[in-house]
Amino acid sequence: MTIKHLSICIISLFLVIGCTQEKPQSEDNKSVSDTKAKELPCHPLTYAALFQQVSAEKYALEYQAYHLAKLALNQDLADESINQQRAVILDIDETVLDNSPYESMLVLQDTTYPYKWKEWLQKADARLLAGVKDFLEYTANNGVEIFYVTNRKEEFRDVTLANLKKHQIPQANTRHLIMRTKTSSKTERRSKIKEDYHISLLIGDNLNDFSQIFEEKSNESKKALIDNHKELFGSRFIILPNATYGDWEGAVYNYNYGLSEKEKHEKRMESLQGF
Repeated sequence: MTIKHLSICIISLFLVIGCTQEKPQSEDNKSVSDTKAKELPCHPLTYAALFQQVSAEKYALEYQAYHLAKLALNQDLADESINQQRAVILDIDETVLDNSPYESMLVLQDTTYPYKWKEWLQKADARLLAGVKDFLEYTANNGVEIFYVTNRKEEFRDVTLANLKKHQIPQANTRHLIMRTKTSSKTERRSKIKEDYHISLLIGDNLNDFSQIFEEKSNESKKALIDNHKELFGSRFIILPNATYGDWEGAVYNYNYGLSEKEKHEKRMESLQGF
């Protein structure tokens, strides 16, 4: 992608024209060919990265999620039948820390993950999501243990801790930071915590952060499972929005991440349902 094309694409997005024509016409005068976006090639992450990084609505959703988490924690704290030590489990990326600068870099440099992912983590400069620090301090002040369960690899433990400690959030230490060692599934790590704690809340941006029942399922199957467990969302499961990546995208590719970019694009187009 040329700098000229990228500039035009971004300007068009902010004008709410999207990747379409440069000169808007009245709805009556538009033809099918006028509405095609072939003149302005956009990176697949453009809209998603914009939403994650600049959207005020996304910022509000962060506060909303952690306000709801506090209400849910209070309900759990009021349950006098629980005798175990309580704990809250949180994912890190897009749940505690915001990686949107990395995703935006991929768009601006017209490349894909894992390009410079290591360099981004080593900066240890990701911001906290809105509302998360207040929630974590409230959680700790009520005697609840906090476990940060991440799919960042063990080699990134030190830089991840540095980023968390930079924001002075509670219980940001080696014992409470559980990295990925064997598999991306968090089931075993959650089960290990559950041996000694009552899990009051699970917070994440991916359904796999909550339960293994969502792993390796189609998006339609996951929606059916959500219907069957809808009472857990907002009471025991708190989910954050993430439009840039996740197992929802993997499901579109039938979890075949080895597909070429062209094949992935075709799968994305096949998944869209118009009217």
